[in-house]
Amino acid sequence: MVRQIILALVLAVFNVSAGWTMEWSEPVLLEELNSPSALTNANAPSLSRDGLTIYFERREDDSYRHIIAAYRDVPSGPFTSEEILTDLDNDKNLYSPWISADNLRLYLSCYMGGTTRMTLIMAERVSTSDPWIITTIFTDIHVNGKDDAYPSLTEDELTLYFLTNRSGDSQVWKATRNSIGDQFSNPTPVTELNNFGDNGHTCVSPDDLYIYFVALRSGESQKSINKANRASTSEPFGNFERIEIPGIETDDCGSLYVTPNEKEIYFTKVTGTEVSGIWFTYLISAVYHVDGTDGSDENSGWSRESAFATIAKGIEVAEEGDTILVWPGLYEEEVDFSGKAITIKSADYPATIQAPTVFDDAVLFVYEEGPESVLENFIIQNSDNALLFAASSPTIRNITIVNNNTGAKCYAGATPDISSSIFWDNDDDLDNCTARYSCIEDGDPGQGNISTNPFFADPNNHLLSQRGRYVPDKDYWVLDETTSPCVDGSDPTIYPENEATPNGARVNMGAYGNTAYASLSEWPLSADINRDGTVNLLDFALFAQDFLWTAPWYE
Repeated sequence: MVRQIILALVLAVFNVSAGWTMEWSEPVLLEELNSPSALTNANAPSLSRDGLTIYFERREDDSYRHIIAAYRDVPSGPFTSEEILTDLDNDKNLYSPWISADNLRLYLSCYMGGTTRMTLIMAERVSTSDPWIITTIFTDIHVNGKDDAYPSLTEDELTLYFLTNRSGDSQVWKATRNSIGDQFSNPTPVTELNNFGDNGHTCVSPDDLYIYFVALRSGESQKSINKANRASTSEPFGNFERIEIPGIETDDCGSLYVTPNEKEIYFTKVTGTEVSGIWFTYLISAVYHVDGTDGSDENSGWSRESAFATIAKGIEVAEEGDTILVWPGLYEEEVDFSGKAITIKSADYPATIQAPTVFDDAVLFVYEEGPESVLENFIIQNSDNALLFAASSPTIRNITIVNNNTGAKCYAGATPDISSSIFWDNDDDLDNCTARYSCIEDGDPGQGNISTNPFFADPNNHLLSQRGRYVPDKDYWVLDETTSPCVDGSDPTIYPENEATPNGARVNMGAYGNTAYASLSEWPLSADINRDGTVNLLDFALFAQDFLWTAPWYE
């Protein structure tokens, strides 16, 4: 019988941090955009959707700021030619362009002089080979004596974000209109962004659900690039995140442009008052979120608040090296890795995958996936083949596979690396497959394998433990009268970094292994005071520090 003893010392386990961030490349200066004859370097970039044209501002040797268009042959190549958009020249300074998706409308700011000062305007052209014509000055949202600049619009061009000093400090405001060609109206401050203070350039997503912006965050000395998102346009932006780009900690960020797929950022660095030019960084690896309860496949997938609804959607948008975090729930779908070298893992409490019908397969690796295709920390149930492999060699770890026709089946020379998993109550566990450090009811051979009853404590397949087991319905930990043989049963060379302490310095088998919900066990090295996996002089120093200390009641 289970003793209902709450283990308060492990309650902190539930403060689970996602611990996943976007990884950006070292930024590269686009030196070709800095003309040696110009008075200032390139600033305020905006990229055409095909990636072949970049629009920016630069002060030329005539002392005016002009809008420049630079061109390249391929999206990843250098810009090889440029031209000043003389069609727009009117002996006034022009700033901060933003180009429409069809490359036919250019929004920018123009210094009008006098009490009018800097105003937002729009230029249009009939085709990309025709001249630009300034058609609209957005006077309805302008306040004389104040400056409006750095426009950024949604894909439909009906919502405009811009920077203004009409409230004193530099702040982000927005305005809306009913159709392209109309004046904007109802300008209002975007309060949640302005709480940061000293705001800069913005770049809004096509659907208006996320926004990148430059701001001076509390406690920092330089302006940084930040991001916020929201679930719908009727809500304020939240979930603020600082974008960590290597090598810009000592400089302010000035202006920025983020491609609609959020894979590239063009931005300026500012040292003192000097803009060094336009820099470029790209996303090395991305993290997408899936939430079957509250997500939508129309979302961006960049956070739990904007998560996809299906794992399939995450796979569709993911690229090599990306990670898909799946939040708790039942996912009744066929998960096909589609040949992609990506990681799919549970984000928190292990999620469950189940094929749409009992005649379908749950997870497929049939496009020559290699070891960089990784599946971990899932329960897979009630399917024909829980795992189906053909001519592939993916990495499978910490999976609990129960109540399927076949646990894992291999064809065409597939050699998956299956480890730290539990196969139980299937008609057949492994068909032409091998596994290691796993609990396999059929007794299939393999290094570290066992075939002993795993002693599931509940329908969620938790493992019994005398040292501590999590009870999801009660949200606390209990002590059991026996311990599952799957506790501390995984590969002994893997560090259980995500398991709560105490643990046996070894990952548990099954879906909860190496997560905050893994069943507990005693640390095997009693003299390892700091629990770093070795007994050394540091442990002795910690022991000596408290040597001869006593409890108050000791005599």
